Amino acid sequence: MKVLHLLFTDRLSGAEKVAINIIKNTEGFAYYCSFDGPIRTILEQSEIPFVSLEKGNLYSQLYSICKKNQIDIVHAHDFKASIVASFLPKSITVISHIHQNPSWISKKGLKSTLYHIRARKFFKIVSVSENFFNEYIFSLPSNKKVILPNYLLPMKEVQTLVKKKYDLIFLGRLEPVKNPIEYLEIFNTLTKKGLKLKGAILGDGSLRDEVSEYIDTNSLDIDMFGFVHNPESIISNSKIMLVTSLWEGFSLAAAESLQLGVPVITYNNGGITEFVNDMNGAIVDSKQEMVERILNLLENNRYRSLEEGAKKSIRSYSDSELFKKRLSDLYGNR
Repeated sequence: MKVLHLLFTDRLSGAEKVAINIIKNTEGFAYYCSFDGPIRTILEQSEIPFVSLEKGNLYSQLYSICKKNQIDIVHAHDFKASIVASFLPKSITVISHIHQNPSWISKKGLKSTLYHIRARKFFKIVSVSENFFNEYIFSLPSNKKVILPNYLLPMKEVQTLVKKKYDLIFLGRLEPVKNPIEYLEIFNTLTKKGLKLKGAILGDGSLRDEVSEYIDTNSLDIDMFGFVHNPESIISNSKIMLVTSLWEGFSLAAAESLQLGVPVITYNNGGITEFVNDMNGAIVDSKQEMVERILNLLENNRYRSLEEGAKKSIRSYSDSELFKKRLSDLYGNR
């Protein structure tokens, strides 16, 4: 069995991490196919075969790649890759994997309608949680729906620091969907209340300059790290992680934070709400409520009481045997 994982990106983020973890846990031979870029180095380090795409006719390139490498299954990650792969001949099985709960799924429009039309070509439609299927405006055949919880690589035990450097950490792409400006506004509100806070932002993207300007304009004590491949030491040196995204599918950043015993405060959206709760952080509905929760957890270091609960709450996602079985069922039932 040969599986081709198709993504239309060139660097590492949430969906790319998921694809890599699936490849590492799949029996048979698997390729990673995307645009060339920083992702190549990461794939080489993991010894994962990489097939690069170029700008232009993506379907033509995909068809040629599948024919040349005798691909049995194309595992297409997210909307665009799924639509392009849906035009492949019937001899190639296509699996559509949606990683987020984007806004287009809940209303009639070009994307939601097109996905509905092409869904008949998908062998299976994979989501990290029920949220995508519940929110999608059109009905999908129940025999096509598959819930595949993300797999978290077990992390090395990190010593709990007596004194942590960062009060609030943000980890994610600096793009509108991740809403980093909201993190900055919350941070600024707290400092105006008299709190002396130190923050950290891990990630890069189109809003980098705007984020940097906001920090400078408001004289905020925030370190910008850019993209960090192994962020464990910075996360574990933080008190609370904030997730301010407009929507989330699962949020690997939040899950990895909990693995390291760092509580998470998030807005109420997407699959992240399936594992964040009052035992390991908080789910809030507004900016004001997030500010209040932060104040509560920082007061007298109350966040410390959630550290063990955070670690315990996410352990089931690191069960490699269960994950391998789910993948075997997904690919084997063609």
